[in-house]
This record gives sequence, C-alpha cells and structure tokens, in this order.
Amino acid sequence: MGSEASKEEHSDFPDNNEKYYGLQNHGNTCYCNSVLQCLYFCEPFRRHCLRHLKEKEKDRDRNSDKGSNMLMALAELFAQIESQKKKTGSVAPKRFIAKLREENDLFRSASHHDAHEFFNYLINDVAEYLVEQKKQSLDKTALDTSRPVTTWVHDIFQGLLENETRCLCCETITRREEPFLDLSVDIDENTSLTACVRKFSSREVLRGGEKYFCDHCGCLQEAERRLTLRRLPPLLCLHLKRFKFVEQLGRYARLPYRVVFPMELRLMCTDPLRPQRLYQLLAVVVHIGANLSHGHYVCCICSHQTWFLFDDHNVRVIEPEVLESFYGSSDESEGLRCGYLLFYKAVDEDICVDQEEGGPPGPSQRRPSQDQDNDDPPNPSKSSSSSCSSSMIALVNVAKAITPDFLNLSQSQEPSQVDEGQPAQLPSSAARGAGAGQMGNQQVNGPVAEPVADDDADDDSGESGSPVPLTPSIEEMRRSLETNNTVLSV
Repeated sequence: MGSEASKEEHSDFPDNNEKYYGLQNHGNTCYCNSVLQCLYFCEPFRRHCLRHLKEKEKDRDRNSDKGSNMLMALAELFAQIESQKKKTGSVAPKRFIAKLREENDLFRSASHHDAHEFFNYLINDVAEYLVEQKKQSLDKTALDTSRPVTTWVHDIFQGLLENETRCLCCETITRREEPFLDLSVDIDENTSLTACVRKFSSREVLRGGEKYFCDHCGCLQEAERRLTLRRLPPLLCLHLKRFKFVEQLGRYARLPYRVVFPMELRLMCTDPLRPQRLYQLLAVVVHIGANLSHGHYVCCICSHQTWFLFDDHNVRVIEPEVLESFYGSSDESEGLRCGYLLFYKAVDEDICVDQEEGGPPGPSQRRPSQDQDNDDPPNPSKSSSSSCSSSMIALVNVAKAITPDFLNLSQSQEPSQVDEGQPAQLPSSAARGAGAGQMGNQQVNGPVAEPVADDDADDDSGESGSPVPLTPSIEEMRRSLETNNTVLSV
C-alpha cells in the first residue's frame, strides 16, 4: 500500500532515468543544499565530477585520496544520488558538509550563510585543484606559461569581461580582459534582468577618491570606465545583488526589489565569433527572509521540461508560473521570496563531456551558431543555370581561340588574290579545325589586323559572293571540336 501511494504521489514526475532526491538539512545548511542541487542538474558539470571519481578509483592509491578534497566529496555525493534505486527520496550530505567545514573556517558555524558566497568558494576551489592536477600531469617544457591553464570548470562556467578605461585628460584608452565564473549585477526597483545586465555594461565616471592612475599622465586622473561582455560562457550564473551595505545602519540591508527574470535570455557580447547567445533558465536559488543573517534558501530547477521545487529534503513538481512569485516586491509579504542566483544554459550548443582533461574547446574555438546553417541543399534551378552559363562561356572561349586564326589566315593572302568587291574566301571547315587545334597551344604574336568592310557588297543581292562572317557559327565550332576529339555540350 505504501509503495502504491508513493507512486501515485510522484506520478507527475517525468518518466526518465533521472533521480530527484532532496538533501537533508544539518544545521542551517539550506544555502549549501540549494547550490548543490543546481550543480547536480547542470549535467555537464555532474558528468565531469563522476568521471573524475571513476578515474581516481582506478588509481592504486585511491583509498588515500578518497575524500581528500572538495571535488572528491562532491563527486561522491553525486554518485550517491545516482546510485539510488528509487526515483525520488532524500539523502544526507554528511560527508560533504564535514569536508566543507574542515576546509573553510567560514562555514564551520551553524549560523546562516550566503549561498552566493558558498557557490563562489566551491567553484573556485574545484577549479584550482584541477589546475594544479593538470600542471603536475603536463611536462614543464610543454606547459605554456604565457597562457592560463584552463579546465572543464572554466569551459563550462567561465566568461570574459573587457575592462575599458579612458583617461579624461589625455584620452588614452586602456583595455584589460578579466575572466569570471559568475556575474554579479546591481538591481533597481521594478526592473528586469535584461535591464540590469545592460546597466552592468554602462559607462561610469571615476572621480574623487575613485580616480584612475593614468600611466601616460603619471598621476591620478578622472576617467571613464566601462565593463563589456567579451565572451559568454555555456552556463551563465547571474548573482543579483540583493544585499547592500548601509553605512548608517552599519550592516547589510536586503533589497526586495522586483526583478523580472525571463525564461529565455538573449545577451550580446563583443566576441566576433559569437556576438550573441541565447540562454534558457535552468535553475533559480531563492532567498526567503528579511535580512542576510536570517532566512531560508530553496531552489527551482528545470529538468526535462518540468520544474521542480527543492526545499532541503522535500521535492515536488511546480508549474512555471510559480517562478513569478520569486521576482520580489516592495510589499513586505511578497518581498520575502526573491530570486538570488540565476543559472542560464546556452541553447545554441551542447557541452561535450567526452573530451580530454580540460573539457570541450573554449568558446573562442567554436564556430558561430549562425555558421552552422550554411550547408543549404542544392537548388536545381541554380545548378541548371550554372551549367548553362559554363557551356556558354566555353563556347565564347572557343570562339576567341578560333577567330584570331581565321584573321591571320585571311590577312596572309596576297592582295592580288582577292578581287575587289568580293569577300575574302575563307578556308574550309577542316582547315579551320586544324588551325583551331594548333591555336590551342600557341599564342598569336603581334597585333591582329582589323578586317575592312566592303561597302559595295549588297546583303540583299542574293549573289553567291555574300559576305562570310569572320566569327564562326556554333555549328562550325562544334564540327571543329569534333575534329579535334573534343566534346562540347550545352
């Protein structure tokens, strides 16, 4: 009876091999549970973690390395979820929480922590560990010290910013590229995510205590600074700055502003290979509470076109319209639930997991999405017109090759042999064919004499001595080519 009731309860879950397991709370660890769920349902990240675990298990000293870093603890938790027989349930991430508190003193206390701070620490820790492992595996002579070492974490999450600063005194412009794994954007009241990202790239003037040191001027100067998106990652994590430090209060205040985040997000960048990318909303980490030190975290995740709400150990299916209640509001009751971390997945390409260490090629090595549709099917009308044009060009070229030979032959005759008032007698078609064959590998030396038109000739006289055109007809050219074993088709 219990199993049948459980099946009926979860009948709205997608019919697939995915596991939907909640994570038990171990003393205000909701910040950790929400971020871990988002990373688990980022499929490329999960597959890389599980592959790393399998590679370590193949090593002889796997027992000494087991659980010795955050990546191994994370991979073991993902493997624990995937190995469950039931479709849904809950697991206790005790070993991961213990490793987290062992590695970072900040998370040792049982107080409320920031989800973005935890995400930032975890991603950077995993990336730094993989970079060190890659440096040790590579030969020092093969290691390019001029370029930073990247891993599959960078291939999934890392984008590139361009910091452009213009001195307002000497007009000198300096540009510097800055990589990022997540993007923090300021928010305003009653705005949208697109407007927040647009404001992120707006220009600001540095003056007063924020003056810029100009190398050309050799002193502090007022300057204009702008951050632009140089390259966009396959999986974009956006952090909404909902906590702002207020000097009068001496603490961080929560901003419950309404920020509408769309299901699809199109962003522009300055990358010439991929000037824009289309993203779909993958997950949302929601903060519920009045301030930074108190509250609760839940997350909404889209898996196989179905939205789920993960609230620690509880998992249930929700409608997409529920996300609208997490936009935020100035109203005290509605403003308690606000979207905090947004995960967007690019839909214009898939991230390959079966690459060597270092993951799939970076965005700069990929072709633009608009170039993938260039292989159009052949158009029959275009093909026929193209073949006809080629045949006509061949006829014209043959005519150009034969005509000078006719002119030379006609000019080589003695003037006494040509009667006035009678046109020049051209050689037979066989002779013309021989001349055309010889002209195929020869060049005409010297200028060709222009023929003199016979003004006394009457085209309508009907006499046998009607003028013969200097350019052969198509039929004559056909016969000439057949004589030289050449086939011409129109």
